[in-house]
Amino acid sequence: MNRFVSGLLACVLSACGATPREEPTGLPMMQLEETLRDQVARYPNMQPADLYKLLHQATMGPAHMFMGTASHLETGLTHEVRKMKPAPTPGEREIEIINPSKGLARINLRPFILNGGKVEHLARAVARTGHTYRGEETELTATLAAAADLVEPLGFAFTRDDFLRTTRDMKLAGYPSHHHSSVYAQNYEPAYRLVTLAYYQDPEFGGRIDAVDGVEGIEAN
Repeated sequence: MNRFVSGLLACVLSACGATPREEPTGLPMMQLEETLRDQVARYPNMQPADLYKLLHQATMGPAHMFMGTASHLETGLTHEVRKMKPAPTPGEREIEIINPSKGLARINLRPFILNGGKVEHLARAVARTGHTYRGEETELTATLAAAADLVEPLGFAFTRDDFLRTTRDMKLAGYPSHHHSSVYAQNYEPAYRLVTLAYYQDPEFGGRIDAVDGVEGIEAN
């Protein structure tokens, strides 16, 4: 009997699949500290939800946001451009690199339009990015953990514990996409789209090479 029980227990703990498994591990995104230093300098009123949103976008990309074809995206962009408010702070940059190693960026709509960008070109680049960019949840997990240790050294307006509470909640919810905090929305009036810069530069999608040249942190594609 003892031998039977021992065998059954061994099955339960191994072959029967009940052994606790470690979560998949990954590496945080490259140039994380430089990216976060730039973001907190530009948006000092960022909240934990905004940092989570930034890192979710930077690692998972825009696929979760993509709805429909380029023509559908163009319709939405046109509507948003028409109702945009002026930038609440001066010096809004057209391109903000959020994952340098993967060439992923936020394109801020106000300077994009002011600099001569065309909605139809951006819509095609956004659509192409949404169809091709594939993020890894393991990278998101590792990036969130690494970012937590940088929150206080980089001078964010919240504590490491505040951010850890947010990331735990988001993990339990399955790492969903998230909206900006009301504080961020009121202070910065965010209006942007995510693109892979290779498409942003491609003549097929508008060829915004003039906007990309000289932007720091972009790796050659």
